[in-house]
Amino acid sequence: MELSKTKKHKDEIYTCNRTRCGFCIQRCPVYEVTCLETHSSRGRNLVARGIMEGTVEVDKEVIDLANTCLLCGYCEKNCALDNTQIFRDFKSDLVEAGMTDKYLEEGVESVNKYGNPFKKLPETREIPELKSNPKSKVLLYGGCTYAITHKETLILMAELLGDYKYLGKDEPCCLNILWDSGHKKDFKKKQKEVVKILNDANVDELVTGCPTCFRTYEEEYGEILKPKPIHFVTKLHQMVKDGKLKFASKEKVKVTWHDPCHLGRFGGIIDEPREIIKSVKNVEFVEMPNSGLDSHCCGAGSGMLMSYPEIAIEISKKRYREAESVGAEIILTFCPTCEHTLRRGASTIARDEMEFDDDFDFDKEPEPKIKVMNLLEWLVKRKVK
Repeated sequence: MELSKTKKHKDEIYTCNRTRCGFCIQRCPVYEVTCLETHSSRGRNLVARGIMEGTVEVDKEVIDLANTCLLCGYCEKNCALDNTQIFRDFKSDLVEAGMTDKYLEEGVESVNKYGNPFKKLPETREIPELKSNPKSKVLLYGGCTYAITHKETLILMAELLGDYKYLGKDEPCCLNILWDSGHKKDFKKKQKEVVKILNDANVDELVTGCPTCFRTYEEEYGEILKPKPIHFVTKLHQMVKDGKLKFASKEKVKVTWHDPCHLGRFGGIIDEPREIIKSVKNVEFVEMPNSGLDSHCCGAGSGMLMSYPEIAIEISKKRYREAESVGAEIILTFCPTCEHTLRRGASTIARDEMEFDDDFDFDKEPEPKIKVMNLLEWLVKRKVK
């Protein structure tokens, strides 16, 4: 099989093969669950070399190893190679050869048809509570998830921003699912449409609560996008620093922060959320073992929850256990994907730990010991008036 895009990284792949240091394997979230070397960066590079040299045939197992990478960047932190770009190109070669993951394909088809991966009409992005100012220079960008499935967070963001423009049904998808799944040609084609809509909005800032949208616009759109991408945590942090927002908890509580991969490791926004949490009176901040640049993925990166939910949930359970190990009562984060996946993991653990007796209510969903919450939703209830 011809791996035209992957071959651009031939020198890097051979460097990895010769070195075999294994730093990428240490604490790789996927490898920790599957214990398969082909599910690590070193293993994937070995397989890519085998295909290029004609000693390995592309089969279902190869497609699986290509799509079980979270693209979380954990291996890159410990390696000089651009592993995530290598694996995106590897996926792209497979996609062009018609070898794709059927579940990811459903999401891709939905983006092509509906402009979002949820098979929802564009009108679903319309939110009556949002009062858009057409003259504002700040664009409130919901992204597919906050605009469609987690609208309450977007409404809270709007209330704090005050003055903003919102595109509603005309808001485009950032197209990350196309980029990460290997549909690079489709991404480049549709990217022009997205850029035209956002540039024509005539704004200076694109403020979003989704780390994936933030990172995609910042890295994959670059200078062709006129408005500057900003994650809402940056805005929130400035409001706290300026004294415009103050928070206090009525009861003492231990809280930890989960760094979304695209916000922390890739976006560099690590200290800001911690400083916001530490500003809340009566709250003790505790750090998980893997945090900041070392933070572990929630388990859903690169569509993993869609394609391989059994692996994704196991990874999210491990992250929950890390919070448990430091005595946290609440896990805070600001990523719709992380919020959903960590809650799935927490619920799974709660069900696993259910104790049955004669009075057990089988209709009641077990409550996890540690709550998973969006940072903003947690803060607004503790706002000092």
